[in-house]
Amino acid sequence: MTDPGKYRVVSWLEKYERHISALSIVVAFIVDSTTLVRVDFAITNVVLIAYLCIAALGNLVINLRESGGAQWFSDTAYTWMLIAVQFSYGGLFGRFLIYYSRSGSLLASWPFLLILLVLLVGNEFAKRWYAKITLHMAFLYLALILYLTFAIPVLFGGVGWLYFVLSLALSLLFMHWYSLVARKIIPARYFEKERAIKSTVIGICCVVAGLYFAHVIPPLPLSLRDAGVYHDVRQTSTQFIARGEEMTLRDSFSLYPAIHVALPGPVYVFSSVFAPANFTFTVAHVWQRQDGDGTWRDIERIPFTVSGGREAGYRGYTFKRIQEPGVWRVNVETSEGQIVGRIGFAVVRASTTPPLVTTSY
Repeated sequence: MTDPGKYRVVSWLEKYERHISALSIVVAFIVDSTTLVRVDFAITNVVLIAYLCIAALGNLVINLRESGGAQWFSDTAYTWMLIAVQFSYGGLFGRFLIYYSRSGSLLASWPFLLILLVLLVGNEFAKRWYAKITLHMAFLYLALILYLTFAIPVLFGGVGWLYFVLSLALSLLFMHWYSLVARKIIPARYFEKERAIKSTVIGICCVVAGLYFAHVIPPLPLSLRDAGVYHDVRQTSTQFIARGEEMTLRDSFSLYPAIHVALPGPVYVFSSVFAPANFTFTVAHVWQRQDGDGTWRDIERIPFTVSGGREAGYRGYTFKRIQEPGVWRVNVETSEGQIVGRIGFAVVRASTTPPLVTTSY
């Protein structure tokens, strides 16, 4: 005889499952955007690994149940497993969107961030497809590789192509091991889609590698905490003192806020780059000027060494003596050309220096 209480629970879950799943995504995103925001915190990595484990275990349980096994797994537990898997992917892709959007330039990284946004939103409608083992393997592998891309640099204390290649190798090794487990637990469903699974995993690996070497993927765990363009920057024993123009409402919405300079005259760019405590690396301020046809031309690359560990980021500045008015930008780049951040501004000729305000960093 069917348990009436159990039937009511299953019916309630089926009736409100879309609302529950949508709410789970919203809750996960809110929690992730307000807590555990440092990628080098141990608790952050524990949460991300827990999400990955739930997704990996859920993949096996869901496909085992769909193939006629795991009859001990009740309908109610199965429904909650689907919700847990969806919550985990929502937590993973939501957190990745938050982390990667805080590292790098939006104009340089928008294709990658758009992919993460599509994955986050698409996860809301993907639950009915979780029983499709190829799709589930694709989601799992993509989440794994996006995690390792910044977890390995945090672990070893460095950024660059060597750590990225190591991340790719470890992700493929894990998927190979996971496939061996899947062959034992769900042999029929796995072997039916084995070729598609392998092709999908290799395809994702190649796409992510292409985006990385095209400098589209932001260089996590690095992030730009503060930046600005000023008339003058001076360093004291404890802080940096910057003097610049007060931002107008129009400048607040402009990609290239104006700085009024008595030309020829110096323009200073300040930046504060965050990195975990065990990091020491080189960044550069790459000064670029926009030509009349809209193309950007490198004018000068000024490198300096950065040490991690300061919550507000490692502070540094460079300056150039500007001869003519025009549109400029300064990219804060790693030694391999990955953009940590970008500061744009328009130099306007002025007969006198306008009133300046002081900012301390």
